[in-house]
Amino acid sequence: EQVYKALPEFIVVTTVVLPPIPGADKQITYTPTTTFNFSEAINLGAKHASHNSDYLLLLNDDTTAESKDPVTKLLELAQIDNVAAVGAKLTYPNGHLQHAGIILLPSGPTHPYISKSGKDYGYFGATLTPRNYSAVTAAAMLVNKNTFNQVNGFDTEFAKDFNDVDFCLRIREHGQRIAWTPYSHFTHHEGASLTRKAADPKEQQLFNDRWHTKYQRDPHYSPALNQQLQRIYEA
Repeated sequence: EQVYKALPEFIVVTTVVLPPIPGADKQITYTPTTTFNFSEAINLGAKHASHNSDYLLLLNDDTTAESKDPVTKLLELAQIDNVAAVGAKLTYPNGHLQHAGIILLPSGPTHPYISKSGKDYGYFGATLTPRNYSAVTAAAMLVNKNTFNQVNGFDTEFAKDFNDVDFCLRIREHGQRIAWTPYSHFTHHEGASLTRKAADPKEQQLFNDRWHTKYQRDPHYSPALNQQLQRIYEA
């Protein structure tokens, strides 16, 4: 039996006009109406994806692949029934953990192992094996394209913060799961292109109004663990 493999399509979204980028199949300039809106940029890139594509890989420009075939490792979980989005393991340049899934706490969404050693096992080996999470970061996320369209992509009301978490929660409301795998590993040079110190107050309020009553207890985080972790923007 002959197997046909679809070739990946590389879509680059820039905020300024740049010379042709080597390897890009499509290069799109995103021009913000006022200020930069991450959700608008993501939706613009997704809009230009080929109609016959099954998955979208969202990948920040400040990431570097560290594991072999990281996209294949994401696909391994994305092809499981009812899994609509998969996140990757992200570490800082110094090797410390940045992203191993996102949990929902009374204090808001946060990264439970941020700034821990890259060798930290996590709670009962949580950082060592694939698992379900309430949300994963869009800095490196593989998502089913049909699901992306069904939930109308990213909500542009979240221009700076919570856009990926809101997106994942809307996927869950659609009856599908969010997964994370440590086998897809990227270094995330977070803040290389945009440094954040605190959440936007308006977007914080919008997120709380929309989700706080529905997700007062995270089903993927033990109530016996610390419930007062704060959202951290810098290691």
